[in-house]
Amino acid sequence: MPFPVYDVLSDRPLPLVAIPLVVMDVTLGRRGSPARDEASAIVAAARRWGWGGVGILWHDPVLHGLQERGELGPLYWELLERNTTVTGQEVASALRRRYDPAQIEQMEAHGS
Repeated sequence: MPFPVYDVLSDRPLPLVAIPLVVMDVTLGRRGSPARDEASAIVAAARRWGWGGVGILWHDPVLHGLQERGELGPLYWELLERNTTVTGQEVASALRRRYDPAQIEQMEAHGS
């Protein structure tokens, strides 16, 4: 799921990796489905069809039960416990291995 950022104007890859945001706390449960079911389905699909990491976002007030529905705070910790978490460095390393050697060399020449 992570992907390299490409600068179309200069026709070269940038030394950046974009990690898509796939789940955000306040968007869950808005369509009538339980928030837990929605989050689990999204993360499962990302795991099944992706090859790297995805981003999830929980705002501090939601995480601590100060805003939104109370079940959303604990859901964050459940998602982390049920799924493998990786560092940004691990995601970047996996992405670099997927590049062909010419692209890696070009990124290294530009300081990544």
